[in-house]
Amino acid sequence: MSTTERKKILVQAALTGEQPLREGGPNVPVTPEAIAEEAFNCYKAGASMVHIHARDPETKLLTHDVTVFNDIIKRIKEKCDVLIQITGAIGGKVDPVTGKKVHFTEEQRMGLLDVTPTPDSFPLPMGTMDLTGPDGRSNTIFNSYEFLKTIIPLIRKKGMVLEMEIYDTSFLDNAVRLAEEGVLDKHGPIWLHYCMGDHNSVQPATPRQMVYIADEGKRAFPQAVWEVGPRSKHHYNLVALGVALGCDIVRTGFEDNYHLPNGQMAKSNVEMVEAVIRIIRDLGKDIATVKEAKKILGMSV
Repeated sequence: MSTTERKKILVQAALTGEQPLREGGPNVPVTPEAIAEEAFNCYKAGASMVHIHARDPETKLLTHDVTVFNDIIKRIKEKCDVLIQITGAIGGKVDPVTGKKVHFTEEQRMGLLDVTPTPDSFPLPMGTMDLTGPDGRSNTIFNSYEFLKTIIPLIRKKGMVLEMEIYDTSFLDNAVRLAEEGVLDKHGPIWLHYCMGDHNSVQPATPRQMVYIADEGKRAFPQAVWEVGPRSKHHYNLVALGVALGCDIVRTGFEDNYHLPNGQMAKSNVEMVEAVIRIIRDLGKDIATVKEAKKILGMSV
């Protein structure tokens, strides 16, 4: 790389997430119309990929309804060519009658592979975990090794890029095992997303942990691209560290954080996208266009 050529960073905006809205919280988009508009605005601000969860337009709660996903994606594609990633975790939803958590079955999760138009990417946690949400309730995300072995080939068959979510070191070890067994192509496009948080049952959002897990990922998958997007009060500090360490992808948005670097509540996902772009550019890197993002992920352009 010449001294005048700046590394390009893919900025991903996670617009909505799966948690119910906090009372008095930010203006999180939940309807297909609002999500599509927010995706377009983030794209104009510099994001080349958006991460999508679907909510029931009436209850505002998480839904696995493929028709809602279809509506969201079609609306986004009518506005711009931003890359689209739909959720692959879907731990469970709150029953509006009983208030109890109801988990989606593996068959229901597999149904998301039939979303049309086909999304560009599908993320998958590389193991099972208990994720504590902002409401204080624990949400178990089930991903048995057998399930991973079943769904990963189907994701590849659909032509979607797999994002492997690494919530702790055991998840990285699962990815290595899957590669050794031929489920993953260790020498093909590998995308590692290091998910970190503050006391929410995932690996801690600390500089020491980021340095450690990034180094372990490089040893396991030397050709992999990697992503940082902490669900943490130190979100922006760790974004800066990730960029300094050479990450390829930065994720931000209301799924992970509600605030700006100065501590103020963000009014939109766009403000958070603009904030991480300033950090990236201040550290001497540049922002990937959609075409450049496809190259980063090993997609055909």
